[in-house]
Amino acid sequence: MILKRAVSCMLVILLLGCLLIPVCADELSEDLSVTNGCHGIDAEKAYLGTELLTENVKSAFLYEINSDSLLYEWNGDLPQYPASFVKIMTALLVLENADLSSVVTVSQNTLNSVSSDAISADLLAGEQITVENLMYCMMVKSANDAAAVLAEFVSGSQEAFVEKMNARAAELGCTGTTYVNPHGLHDDKQVTTARDTCRILREALKIDAFRTFFGTVHYTVPATNLSEERLLATKNYLMNREDDVGIYLDTRVTGGRTGTTTEGYHCIASTAQSGNMDVICIVMGSASTFLEDGYSVDVFGGFPETIALLNHAFEGNAMRQILFRDQILRQYSVLNGECDLFAAVKDDLYTVLPSQYTLEDLSFQYTEFPNSMEAPIEKGQSIGSVQIMYGSSCIAQSELYAANNVAVSAPKAGNYIDAKHGGFPWWIFLIILALLVGAFPTIKRLRSKNQRAESRENHRRRRF
Repeated sequence: MILKRAVSCMLVILLLGCLLIPVCADELSEDLSVTNGCHGIDAEKAYLGTELLTENVKSAFLYEINSDSLLYEWNGDLPQYPASFVKIMTALLVLENADLSSVVTVSQNTLNSVSSDAISADLLAGEQITVENLMYCMMVKSANDAAAVLAEFVSGSQEAFVEKMNARAAELGCTGTTYVNPHGLHDDKQVTTARDTCRILREALKIDAFRTFFGTVHYTVPATNLSEERLLATKNYLMNREDDVGIYLDTRVTGGRTGTTTEGYHCIASTAQSGNMDVICIVMGSASTFLEDGYSVDVFGGFPETIALLNHAFEGNAMRQILFRDQILRQYSVLNGECDLFAAVKDDLYTVLPSQYTLEDLSFQYTEFPNSMEAPIEKGQSIGSVQIMYGSSCIAQSELYAANNVAVSAPKAGNYIDAKHGGFPWWIFLIILALLVGAFPTIKRLRSKNQRAESRENHRRRRF
């Protein structure tokens, strides 16, 4: 009986110890990286899927700017020749390092560095022209001579400018991009990816002047000291209706940059808006088809594919606000705290959702930082994050912060909590356990002694 009671006590103590073991927050939840869902340009799982939508592309990428959501991607990290996509980076660096009103004098050496059969603005040696008008020449007409002149103006040489291009690409997180020249004329070593192009374009779009150049269809360059007015028009038929190619005009498109590789493949980087969605669409490796004469184009590569992708992005989807600034999402008990903690979000949060979604379609997954639920906690302190899930996709993520102060509560008699170790005072448990283990042999001897005494007593009674 004594042994049974001792074992029962040990089991009760062990059970209480297990119940009081503090569990750290990082042990409660799995890693909820944003790459688990569509949130972020580097997401592994696109909101609208990764199935091939059109056969005539090598790479395709859809990204919504305002919600930071990857909508769709196909071979987003496949290295390809960038052609005039290079001019997006050139424009970004010019806008970051030069004044648009500055006047540039064109040199013959710069003009000689560009192939004579390349697209040009017919710039002349000794011509004086502003940085702004050179930008229009480069971005609207895709003039390679203008890109070379701008590069040398910013960095002193095209080689130095290319170094700056590669450094800026690395700063933006590009891992599949290498620049060799500032204009995009073919070089086997010059490559990029659809994801990197989207990353660079997103950065450039933060500059209002870039949006202006990127979205211009027609522009007249004023006369210079050596040239009359130049009339510029984009060959991006998503923006410019020209003769029989007006079938590609898409009023949702707000800007674009086209390019053609030496292999004859077309690439188009576009921005488009519908409702409150602002989308970047990247198409690379689209081929045109020709009529029987082998010369006349039947279908221009890249334009139908861009339209199909934009339809995929906009049809049935819309931007929705799902969280509001300072909105309280959760209430926590705080170890040693005099009150509960209220967790709130810092900013308004928008995301892309089906037009007919309901709040019941959303679920919330929380992750707290280790030891963040122990007093004291200051108002405004970061305490974790929340991911909003639509089905199996993460559609948004937000940092959580403490909406109130939580001071340390005064210790109460009979309710001692060891804050340092988080719960049950383990030294007491260990002492009790050691005493029980040490007493076990004694308890066993006492039991054997009692059994022998009881046996002798029974034997004596049988004799009498």
